[in-house]
Amino acid sequence: MEKVDSEKAEIAGDAKEKLKHCISFYVVLLTMALQSGYTKLNRRRKKCWTQFQEDINQYHGLEWTFARRSTTVDFMDMTLVIQDNGIITDLFEKKMALYLYIPPHSAHSPGQLTGLVMGQVLRIFSLCSRTVDKQMHTYQELLVLVRCGYSHSDLLPLLEKAATNSEAFIGKSEEDKAREKCQKDEDSSKRIFLHLKYHPNDNDPKSSAIQKAFRESIMHPKGDQPFTELENERGHKIPLDRLTVCYSKHSNLGSLNDD
Repeated sequence: MEKVDSEKAEIAGDAKEKLKHCISFYVVLLTMALQSGYTKLNRRRKKCWTQFQEDINQYHGLEWTFARRSTTVDFMDMTLVIQDNGIITDLFEKKMALYLYIPPHSAHSPGQLTGLVMGQVLRIFSLCSRTVDKQMHTYQELLVLVRCGYSHSDLLPLLEKAATNSEAFIGKSEEDKAREKCQKDEDSSKRIFLHLKYHPNDNDPKSSAIQKAFRESIMHPKGDQPFTELENERGHKIPLDRLTVCYSKHSNLGSLNDD
């Protein structure tokens, strides 16, 4: 059994290397096309394009259908355009997109709007290579959310903050992103979570009140030793410095049907 698995892994690895080499060759071909003008491919490059299709269809038993060569293609949620010896990217959305966002009066925690705006703006800034497209899609996002019932006064500060955060995040190097991720992972090990059911009409204390009580009663009690300086029975300090309040919605008819 181990021999069979080893042979399969060797075959898969060999196929992967061949496919990688084939795709690398096509990247070179595309670069040549960009440098000489995409519509002026000579016969040799057309032959290479045909050979590339044949090579791709030799792997994994799948037969690929290739569209006609074009300077524009919509792939997933992005549009790619070859223009002026370069590639322009833009956000692609279907014309019949319904934008089914959570309405403002839904029984969801208040932070869901912040998460929605931050995520959508980061998506726009990540996929659009031109500033004019970023501005257009961000403005369209504002209009969609206003139509859903959200107010300008709530949205404008969020959109401005989201744009600033997105530009800062995209401008970071991969090393900085990896370093920050490691720091977040380390910080998460010093955090506890309090899970609560959210209802807009409940008389339960707000998250800010819970955080204040946690700080004053546990982390830094008045006239007593701070929690982070306490030691367990083995003489180790407890690595805890933050409380995160997590809200989840109550069960509804849809939840009951899912069960």
